[in-house]
Amino acid sequence: MLARYLALSVLVWGCGCNPDEAVPAVGSGPGTESSNERAKPLAPGSPAEAGAATCRAEEEPPAVLRFGVTPYVGSELVTRQFEPILAHLARETGLSFTMVMTSDYQDLLRSLLDGRVDVASLSPLLYVEAKEQQPCIRLLATQVSAGATFYSSYILVPEDAPYESVEDLEGKRFAFGSSSSASGYLFPLTFLMDRGIEPGRFFSEVKYAKDHLDALKMLLDHRVDAVATFARVLEPARSAGLDVGNLRVIAVAGRVPFDAVVAREGLEPETAARVQGALLGLTGATREGREILAGVIELGGWVMSDDSVYEPVRDRLRRVRERSAP
Repeated sequence: MLARYLALSVLVWGCGCNPDEAVPAVGSGPGTESSNERAKPLAPGSPAEAGAATCRAEEEPPAVLRFGVTPYVGSELVTRQFEPILAHLARETGLSFTMVMTSDYQDLLRSLLDGRVDVASLSPLLYVEAKEQQPCIRLLATQVSAGATFYSSYILVPEDAPYESVEDLEGKRFAFGSSSSASGYLFPLTFLMDRGIEPGRFFSEVKYAKDHLDALKMLLDHRVDAVATFARVLEPARSAGLDVGNLRVIAVAGRVPFDAVVAREGLEPETAARVQGALLGLTGATREGREILAGVIELGGWVMSDDSVYEPVRDRLRRVRERSAP
């Protein structure tokens, strides 16, 4: 497990309920819970966001904006989700966009840091890692759903399994989502740590999926006994043809901030501002917005955000690194 912990130090898309309270079966429970916490406005690229770094800015925008997306449920479903969104951004901004679908989470991170994508929708953990390695990356907006800027990390088991809590999983097989996923790895890992559970010793086998659907397939194929994933995973799972009607939540591993849309370092500021404005104007409160956002997972849009929204991710990453330090 130490190798997995240390991997987070190199490269790495809430629930308001008490994780110790009983939670419903996935099929009947709420998908994303509302939150009283709201993002606070902050102009992208401001000194407060970038810290002491001196940020460069290009004078000319690229002819085509390369928009990178985390393949959190596989490239096909994510492409279906974002194609209408990028078409909307093109109409609203007058800019040209092309989608960049990377092979995995970390490939997207490298592409952003290397300047191979101009704008990216990053999972919470990728955002934290990106800002850590390149403070001049601009946070443009945070995704929302049902009025919330947070969603839940779940631990799932089959409906007919005898397990009632994570403690009942001792000696069983467990699958995390991608090790670059906050809801599929970082939050459930610290949830287990807080209960004195070291996965490598507690479970008979620990596996790591390439994305959330891959983790579900492991559970449905009886290759593992429990998986860590995000609250609304059933929507893309059904779109992918998976039979997920008989799964149950045995633990809520924490509230995770939604994905961050960012601009790479150097992207011409006016271009970044136009993209930001178009995102903030796209909302599920309008009929057109609902049609555009009602993809594999129905989104609510984006809001102006602040880097502090992602502090819960930073805190957990810090704890994992401290635990794995020699």
